Amino acid sequence: MGLGRIAGVVVALVLAGSVGHGSIEWDSRRQTVRVARGVGEVRTAFRFVNRGAPVKVTHVSTSCGCTDAILEDRELGADEAGALRVVFRVESRRGVQRKYIRVETDDPGARVAELVLVVEIPDSMFVAPRFVWWEGGGSRGAKSVWVDALGDARIKSVRARATQAAWGAEPLAVREGMRYRVLVRAPEGGAPGSTVVAVTVEFADGPTMSVPIFARVLGEGEGLGRGGTGR
Repeated sequence: MGLGRIAGVVVALVLAGSVGHGSIEWDSRRQTVRVARGVGEVRTAFRFVNRGAPVKVTHVSTSCGCTDAILEDRELGADEAGALRVVFRVESRRGVQRKYIRVETDDPGARVAELVLVVEIPDSMFVAPRFVWWEGGGSRGAKSVWVDALGDARIKSVRARATQAAWGAEPLAVREGMRYRVLVRAPEGGAPGSTVVAVTVEFADGPTMSVPIFARVLGEGEGLGRGGTGR
């Protein structure tokens, strides 16, 4: 067989292989969404077209339980267009969230496509400190945790509860709707121990959020350099 004929056979085989499988072409594999404060979920879609022969989507998965990816038609014909619908639940998440969606097909030339959804969620509050402690006993008074509303957020109420019954947690309004102080008290007697205080903040026009505060009475030899924080 001459070189020219061999080359022709190779080209034919390559073309046959390229026609023999699908090729999903995505409008975009990355989306960025900035949500307004108080929004509970994000709904968007990744649109695509199958530019090749029929192809089947075999599996769709996401990197977080907070994200659903829905594809109703998984048998894609040639030149068929579609959309992968995505729902992201904001819940108590804040800041920049990156969620990954993995799409697997029976296309031997492109079995996996990874899509990225970036969600920018504004902070509604600032809570500090997140850790309070006492050295050498817990009878030196309460420690303060400050809760401040950010931007145009307005706080409706603040609740606080320690996981250990002997501990105290009392929220006080410093500036209604804007600033609150949570007083954390260790058990009487000052014995070493710890608890988690759940600070729950309800907003006037947004979701309720809960933040854990860690509190501890240090034992002998556990000194952290300064006797507590947030007085």
